[in-house]
Amino acid sequence: MRVRGRWAVAAVLAAAVSGWPTPASAGTSGTTPVRPGEPGSNGRACAAGADRPSVPTRTPVLAVRQSAPGGGQNLTTTFAWWPIDGTSGGAGQASRSAGNPALVAVEVPEGLLADGGTYAWRARTFDGTRHGPWSGRCEFAVDATAPQPPAGVTSTDYPADAPAGGVGVPGRFVISPPELRPDEVVAYAWTLDSGVGPAGAATVPADAGTQGATLTIAPSRDGILTLRVWSKDRAGLFSTPVTWTFRVKAAGNPQPARPLTPTISFPDGNTVEQGGTLSVRLDAEGDKSVTQFRYSVGAPTLNLTAAPNEPGGYAVVQVPVGNVPGSRSVYAVASDGAIDSLLTAAGIQVRNLTLLNGRVLDITTFLPVPDATVRLEPGGFQTTTNAEGEFSFLTSEVPPGLYTVITSHGGCSREEGPYEVDGQGLTIDLLLVPDQCGQATNG
Repeated sequence: MRVRGRWAVAAVLAAAVSGWPTPASAGTSGTTPVRPGEPGSNGRACAAGADRPSVPTRTPVLAVRQSAPGGGQNLTTTFAWWPIDGTSGGAGQASRSAGNPALVAVEVPEGLLADGGTYAWRARTFDGTRHGPWSGRCEFAVDATAPQPPAGVTSTDYPADAPAGGVGVPGRFVISPPELRPDEVVAYAWTLDSGVGPAGAATVPADAGTQGATLTIAPSRDGILTLRVWSKDRAGLFSTPVTWTFRVKAAGNPQPARPLTPTISFPDGNTVEQGGTLSVRLDAEGDKSVTQFRYSVGAPTLNLTAAPNEPGGYAVVQVPVGNVPGSRSVYAVASDGAIDSLLTAAGIQVRNLTLLNGRVLDITTFLPVPDATVRLEPGGFQTTTNAEGEFSFLTSEVPPGLYTVITSHGGCSREEGPYEVDGQGLTIDLLLVPDQCGQATNG
């Protein structure tokens, strides 16, 4: 398989628009392959009707377990999908070959499925002589559009225009549903003065009747606080946030004053190449109580520290940005040794210098595989995946050419390709199949 361009997925071997399957079209006698089991739509269990899952992509991965009596031979499973519930177009099929038994998966090609469409699919296995029976029917809905944000957040217990309540005093916050497509919202994610994004935030379910929600929060400190709320839909996508800023009255013995929130700036600009180092300036803005800054890149772990050059001054630090391209944030707080300021963040850009990058996924869970080895042949160029299953080869490390990609982890080994990689850059997902541990199979 030769691939050029920005995106390729090893899971798709063949795709052609066709009709949909008829369960009665396959024989079941003799030693025909058995009905495929463990069907899943983009990592979600097979279901139909009101229980069908929503998938956040127009190119979902369909997976089953193929097998035939006796074992020992290669099998090919064909997946067929078709539109339902008034959706127009998008029927097609794709096939995948692997061992017996094995989990097999295909990705629906780009351009076939419609955002908002509803689809059904089945799969059956071929052993080179006979087709087995079709699997049970699975359905999914495509929801690749993020929901609308909440129409607003209000509170009479903690109004926006005057100090109210107090530390530990609970208050109710009413979340109004989006004005458009409120029925899509299943929950709301929220944080209070936190650098955590919606995926890591607490959630409250949407009311089945009103589609809104009510939060009860007891502030842990006085002063100015900001509540951020995101809508979350069935596919797991989040909206942009809405905010409610309010003031909490000081207690009889008020909390110690926080240091001022530091500012983050970039003396040499906020763009850096992959594998480079970024110069970051953290400034206490004249607050002489600040004895150190705590900061991090990519997540608000704040695992690095630096001292200001003088009381109320600043620190300039050099931050390695790693080899993963794209946008991310630098997070920081100022500390007086006992109390931290509020969290602040600033965005950076890591320029793509990779010839080849992507992820290694476990096909049984579709979760990333850390510490997997990815090797390119010919040449023996090799790297290891990070905690998110990501890998990359830089243009300075690997010359353009045609390569077979060999992935291995924990005794499992798998070959994909060959791929033609060039100066445009190439991104692929590599699937590890535990059933094929110890084998090197050509994808």
